[in-house]
Amino acid sequence: MTLLSPWWLLLIPLLYGVILLHTMHPQRHRVLVPSTLLWERVLRELEADARWHRLVANLLLLVQLAALLALILALTRPAFLYALIKQRHDIYIVDVSASMSAVDLEPNRLQVAKERLLDLIRSDRPRQVSIVTAGPQPELIYAGRGSAALINAALLRITPGAGDIYWPGVVARVHAQLTEQTVQVTFISDGAMDSHVVTDLVTAVGDTPLRLERVSGNGNNVGIIAFEARQRGASLSEYEVLVTLANYGAQAVEVPLTLSGRSGLIAERIVSLAADSVQSVIIPYQFQTQDVLQAVIDSQDALAIDNTAHLTAYPPTPTRVLLVGPGNYFLETGLSVFPQVRLERRLLYPEQSDYPLVVFDRIPIPEDFTGTALYLAGAPADRALGARRTPQVTWYDRTHPLTRFIAWNDLYLQQAFNMPRLEGARILVESEAGPLLQLVRNNDQRVITLSFALEESDWPLKVSFPIFLSHLLRWAHPEGWEFVRNPLTVGDSLTLPAAFAQDRGWTVRLPDGSLVQVAKEDGPTFRDTRQAGVYTVVAEDNEFYFAVNAGGVTESDIRTRLHMPTGSFVDGAETQGAPATLSWIFALLALFLILLESWLYTHRVRRPVHTDMPLRTELWNQWRRIRAKRG
Repeated sequence: MTLLSPWWLLLIPLLYGVILLHTMHPQRHRVLVPSTLLWERVLRELEADARWHRLVANLLLLVQLAALLALILALTRPAFLYALIKQRHDIYIVDVSASMSAVDLEPNRLQVAKERLLDLIRSDRPRQVSIVTAGPQPELIYAGRGSAALINAALLRITPGAGDIYWPGVVARVHAQLTEQTVQVTFISDGAMDSHVVTDLVTAVGDTPLRLERVSGNGNNVGIIAFEARQRGASLSEYEVLVTLANYGAQAVEVPLTLSGRSGLIAERIVSLAADSVQSVIIPYQFQTQDVLQAVIDSQDALAIDNTAHLTAYPPTPTRVLLVGPGNYFLETGLSVFPQVRLERRLLYPEQSDYPLVVFDRIPIPEDFTGTALYLAGAPADRALGARRTPQVTWYDRTHPLTRFIAWNDLYLQQAFNMPRLEGARILVESEAGPLLQLVRNNDQRVITLSFALEESDWPLKVSFPIFLSHLLRWAHPEGWEFVRNPLTVGDSLTLPAAFAQDRGWTVRLPDGSLVQVAKEDGPTFRDTRQAGVYTVVAEDNEFYFAVNAGGVTESDIRTRLHMPTGSFVDGAETQGAPATLSWIFALLALFLILLESWLYTHRVRRPVHTDMPLRTELWNQWRRIRAKRG
């Protein structure tokens, strides 16, 4: 048995108060006397001389003490938890995002979170425990008995990540562990996140209590939140490098910034940052060949992982485009405008081709096609669906990279095929005939479908046509257009270049120096980007670099921002489930004793005491006792 509200035991000294009241109250006997005139002086002397009397035990005192004790025990909520603990299951979510590596707590926030989890295990005593890590790649690291030793061994394998939390993965793993015996879900975190990100978690746990255990420090941090480059001028190699710094501290600071490349130092700056401010530094730079830029700030703050950022650059490579079909004058003329395009023509699609872009002109796309393709409708199957004459464009996506900066409603179409919406497609342009431009995307292919023939419209005669081709080429093969490769964030995936594949697949060197093999049968997608730094795709005679950076607007702000949704979180509360308490038994006992005490007080009988002692002798003895006490 345990007490759910033990602090009510602080009322036990009230029992001594009841005893004091009985001690101060004189215990007298009734005596029959002829007159009270002679006793008045004696009574005045006794009341003035004797405030305290020897306690005389009586039934009324015992009943009052028992009633008060029963009432205090009822307030402490005694309960038997053995049955609850025997089947109790708790889920613990441990934040392992980048902010948990901050050293504003000794030795860091994550280690403090581990110790807090073990303390909760020892105090809550769950029978079964599930532990889920919340980071860029969430994992279920433990599911078993609530043994502190076994859980400690599992926690030793946890290290802080370098990115933000991927919440869909966390929610899926927590939801899979919920059972009827789950008493509560505990989120151990520094709270360095916005409140809206936990909405899906609150929905997933349902009526199960959700507890937040904070392990946050002061949150002062200066970091690189963006490292990018933008092209300037007509040359493909002339760029402006932008390094964006943020100060999330309460005081202004001056931070030394160093920018270097493979050839050595590029620039040094002293950046002054006001409290809670953001500032960008622009440095002109001309790339000559393959390069890896590194930006470093010298800041003695709580989080070191965002003090370094990388950027990779490669000379643009030619964009090989394959045109499959009888030929298309307007398309071939439009592609010839771009000098980096290498156009090839085929009547049939060759197997195992590695073209960045394949255009199927009125030729059906093979079922086993992988890669990026543009399908120009007009095959016999499309004509069998019928066509609508002079359809008008009713809507288009103004934000997608393929359709932005184009006035699609200015097009004149002689006719458009009544093509249905493809499964899983994203509509980019809509018309009265149905989808004019739609995108189907999965792990192995990206297919853009155009529902009208170019020669049956005025589009090739408008400026928007080469703009669309430029968007298409950049989207399909960015390596042919830009020197700089935008860095990834932790947890992002990358399509490995086919030219670096070996017999068994690709070999990738991680920033810590370890090697990872990616098999060909698993595809060219690389997902193990849990570390921040420069990754290297190793080939026999060449290497390909790409960067993963840890800093960001949300990742570098390690201040506590999480506010609990009302009715969803219990902030550090000792949630014990719903055990059956024994308070009602003690409450009924206290009520019974109070009623008994009232009955005893009102129905007590005090019979008068008859004395044969002469009145004068009695008065003399009382007077003598008083004089003796006064000395």
